[in-house]
Formats: sequence, C-alpha cells, structure tokens
Amino acid sequence: MDDNEDWLKGARECMDLHFKLADEFNPLMANLYSDDALIQNTVLNSDGSQKTRVIPASYYKSIIAKAMRMAREMGDTYSYSDLEFKKEGDRVRVTYTRYSHLRDYSSPVSMLMGLEGDEAGMVFEELSIMKGYG
Repeated sequence: MDDNEDWLKGARECMDLHFKLADEFNPLMANLYSDDALIQNTVLNSDGSQKTRVIPASYYKSIIAKAMRMAREMGDTYSYSDLEFKKEGDRVRVTYTRYSHLRDYSSPVSMLMGLEGDEAGMVFEELSIMKGYG
C-alpha cells in the first residue's frame, strides 16, 4: 500500500469510528474533539437570514453527553453521504452531508482531523450548516 492509500485508509477508519459513536449515541464522542477545536455552526433561517456562531470546544465537549441522551430519547438518527477526503499537511479535511431522519433535512459538514500519532482521529475543526426555524 502506498502513502496515499495509508492516509486515506486511516482517515476512513477515523470517520467510521466517529459515525459509529454517533449512531450509538455514545458520549465518548467528546473524546474525539481537541480541547481547542474550532466548532462553528451556521444556521440558515426560513426568512433568508443566517447566523454563524462559534462554540467553545470545552463547552461543546461538555454538552455532548446531554445531546447524545436527548437525541436517543427523540430518535434523532442520521445518515451520511457524499463523504470526501482531502489531505491538508499532516491532517485530513473530511466533508460529508448529514441527513437528519427526525427533522427530514440535510446539512453539509466539514471536519479537519489529525492523521498521525496521538492526533489520529482527533477533530480540530468542525464547520456545519443547518436549517433553522426562524
């Protein structure tokens, strides 16, 4: 296997773990995020307005367990499609579309993850766009 296949195989394995933990509503998902990760969410409202917010990684990690519990109770499951990987130095940019079965909509997600050593699978950036209700 050449270097290109090695990093891609590693990136796919990292995303498989990420999706597995999400599908299991597992609060250990918080461990996949760096303490200084950039978490940015843009909400697109039905009136055409949008609001972008940056969520501190420490706060985001602290609410993952609660969010997982709520998602399980509500039956909020997701499907993932359009998965693409692009190497950026010693990290990988992963983009995909997340479909919420409960809310019946798709949202694009972009993540920057580590590939090597202690950083393998660690999320350093997550950018997402979701439909709002305002």
